[in-house]
Amino acid sequence: MKKNFIIISLTIIISSLTTQCKKDKTNEDSSSSIIVYGPNVIDVDGNLYHSIIIGNQTWMLENLKTTKFRDGTPIPNVTNDSLWNSLTTAAYCDNSNDTNNSNIYGRLYNGYAVTDTHHIAPQGWHIPSKSEWNILEKFLDNSVDTNTTGYVGTHIGILLKESGNTHWQGTNSATNKSGFAALPAGLLTPAGMYSPGGRCYWWSTVFDTLTSSARGLIYNSDQIIIQNLFTTDGLSVRCVKD
Repeated sequence: MKKNFIIISLTIIISSLTTQCKKDKTNEDSSSSIIVYGPNVIDVDGNLYHSIIIGNQTWMLENLKTTKFRDGTPIPNVTNDSLWNSLTTAAYCDNSNDTNNSNIYGRLYNGYAVTDTHHIAPQGWHIPSKSEWNILEKFLDNSVDTNTTGYVGTHIGILLKESGNTHWQGTNSATNKSGFAALPAGLLTPAGMYSPGGRCYWWSTVFDTLTSSARGLIYNSDQIIIQNLFTTDGLSVRCVKD
């Protein structure tokens, strides 16, 4: 009887340890998808932004919507598309000239606003460089070739986009496991204004007078787009912490 008791006790202990190991493993596996929030930041207009920590980077959780540079200098609001396309100085616009769109998706800025020496990003933040975008992409999918252009990665868009169809049109398979919560803010190009719902593009730092390496997402693709766009285009801005 005593021998049987010892065997039963050992069986219970081993079973308990095995169960605990499984729980620890589950916690370990799920930790990679735990969203970690960073500090909040307020721009010179008084707009509040949250932030998200992805790898070793801290990104704003919302697109920029300021109407002024860091030092309080106003950014011109240009509402005429033809005039916008001829600009060689900083400007912003609301998508479709509707401030309600900017409240949700942030404002659109040309490349001159991004590189202006007055600085569009709040104090302690900056416009991400091409290499900083590369770091984000590699963290989410180490196999991605960031030295190419076009649609890259196999699932980065799934990890970056806001899930559901509150804002994204079509079938949205996104999980937003990165916490980036990308919204389809649209953009302004010489071909016209792309309304919210289908796509979004963000500036990196402009590397010449005509084009910049931008990053984009589109409603019907699970990939991220690396594309050179004109400095006169109107794109969203996501800032990264210094």
